[in-house]
Amino acid sequence: MIFDALTKEEYKTLLNKYPFDEDILSLDDFQYTIHPEGCIENFHASREISNWIVHLKNRMYQTRWSWIQLNHFYNKGIPDDEWFISPGRNGESVEYFPHFDDNHHGIKAQFNYFADVFYYKLFSAWDNLGHIINNMYELEIKKADFRRVVKGLKNIRPDLFDKLNNLIDLDEFRKMLKFRNSSTHNELIGNLTSGSTKVSDKEYHLGIGKYTTSSQIKNNADESLKLIEQAIKFIKEQIQKDTE
Repeated sequence: MIFDALTKEEYKTLLNKYPFDEDILSLDDFQYTIHPEGCIENFHASREISNWIVHLKNRMYQTRWSWIQLNHFYNKGIPDDEWFISPGRNGESVEYFPHFDDNHHGIKAQFNYFADVFYYKLFSAWDNLGHIINNMYELEIKKADFRRVVKGLKNIRPDLFDKLNNLIDLDEFRKMLKFRNSSTHNELIGNLTSGSTKVSDKEYHLGIGKYTTSSQIKNNADESLKLIEQAIKFIKEQIQKDTE
């Protein structure tokens, strides 16, 4: 399998299941309220916010395409819930992916690719959201990634800080962060680790290794989209309070 493109019908079916409401990203909903209209501070911040919203919308479009593709390949069937058996069917101490045939390996490779892209694009969207908050409240954070910006809200918008910080503390957010960091900086998610561990200078342990199943990745991708939608809703609720 070199590549398996979606049909128009398959695309529409998956699009209808996409767990993120793109209508939530209205350009008019993210308002700057620190200084009144007509002053240079308001002009600058409003332009910056509009610019970052465009980036955020583009990143979420790219995230949507990656989500559709990874689900397209997931739905073809990846039998990796049981990803090893011991002993193996041919006498091996361990047999990996006992339910795979050659076609499954091709499907899994493309699923892994789009899962990797999904987390890369989604975390760019989270950080774009951080830039929007940074400009909305003049936090003046130079590297305005989402988590750093949330900390900056603690003393000026404590209610919003509590809501967003609670999202960051959720298991699904932590898992999303782990998947993204691993895929970007360490082992690719969806790939089996070596299972070799150095215990001391002269002692090593060889085990089965670690593996994240396709269903775990797919389910976290769904939950991750719900999390960023909830974060945007919290921000918009705060803006409404600021303008009352």
